Amino acid sequence: MSAKTRMWHGLGTVLAVVTAGGVLLGAGPAASAASTGMVTAPTNLHVVSETFTDLNLAWNASSGSGVQYELFIDGNVYAKYPLETPSVDVQLGPAYGLTGGSTHTFQVQAFNGDGGKALSNKLTVTLGPGDSTAPTAPANMHVVSQNADGVTLGWDPSSDPDSPDLTYFLGFGGCASAGSTGGFIPSQAVNPVCGITPGNTYTASVFSQDPSGNDSPHSNTVTFTFKG
Repeated sequence: MSAKTRMWHGLGTVLAVVTAGGVLLGAGPAASAASTGMVTAPTNLHVVSETFTDLNLAWNASSGSGVQYELFIDGNVYAKYPLETPSVDVQLGPAYGLTGGSTHTFQVQAFNGDGGKALSNKLTVTLGPGDSTAPTAPANMHVVSQNADGVTLGWDPSSDPDSPDLTYFLGFGGCASAGSTGGFIPSQAVNPVCGITPGNTYTASVFSQDPSGNDSPHSNTVTFTFKG
């Protein structure tokens, strides 16, 4: 996905991101960073790039047989492991707790199947301010077609200068569903929980959300009677 690259601010030689519930797991690494067994310590842990949605990290590879890596963020192991290459894409955003302006510490541990372990330098990073620009409202909400299975609705997409990868949420009555540039509302026979019933009239609208969690205004509403 496309996103504006932001400047990051390193503090000393330590790196950072925010911990997220259910995303960062396990205990922190051992205090010693010395090489052990057949594994040498990773070096030069650093930021390669940062966007509104991703923080790309890299380091100099360890030497040894069957070396793999795990990343610790603020002392907790990041769940996207183990890795066999000396780099990782850490996903930012509210789902991970990696929010704009927050400061965090990263460290990489190399290990192998023989029990060798070694820690890299620490790196602390203050993330950029984040994406606070909401998408524009979807427009021209309308009925595309309907048959016995349900009604298909369409709209003109939102725009967002920072995050073109948007998710759309279609709402009607007390139900909602996610779509791309069009949405389908099933009949009650297809979906008895959120379905629509022949002969009844419904009003629907849609809004979009960017990867940073910014919601657009709602579109115009469309009212339709389901013929069934």
